[in-house]
Amino acid sequence: MRRLLTILLCSGSLLGAVVGCANSSLTTPDKSTPDAPASIDDSSIQSKLSYKYSNSDNFPDSNIYADVFNRTLLLTGQVKDQAQKDFAENIARGYPGVNKIYDYLEFRLPASFSAKSKDSMITTQVKTQLFGEPGVPSGGIKVVTTNAVVYLMGVVNQNQAESATRIAASVGGVDKVVTLFEYLN
Repeated sequence: MRRLLTILLCSGSLLGAVVGCANSSLTTPDKSTPDAPASIDDSSIQSKLSYKYSNSDNFPDSNIYADVFNRTLLLTGQVKDQAQKDFAENIARGYPGVNKIYDYLEFRLPASFSAKSKDSMITTQVKTQLFGEPGVPSGGIKVVTTNAVVYLMGVVNQNQAESATRIAASVGGVDKVVTLFEYLN
């Protein structure tokens, strides 16, 4: 049911869900998973933080992505210097609803359009392969790709984490996989 709702919310078709929602996190909580994430809250936090980072004069020559899963914030992208990185972290620390922050911001020029396109394709391929993998809660795993590094977030057990990591690492063009899972007992 959750996958069907996600597909309908994204564009009304399976192809649109895989391609158009590659970076989306709007799903309903999975009632079969204990302590399922409040995705609508996550979506709100993510969109508001993304807006703060993209519409600020404090981040010239930067490209900051804010992705949220289960009130855990992942910061990726490129910043000019330590001052920008510190400022981005301070904004996140003070934001209501954020319980944990993973900061993977890099000091470098913003990614090119072609690099961003490649990242989107990698995310789509990983999500597509996760969707078809039995025993892996594809809708419960957030996939984020920045600069050919795949970040996996979700609430999973050890076997699910290993399968998801293996799948992500097998996708062409992936340089590295970073797992930021919360583990079920």
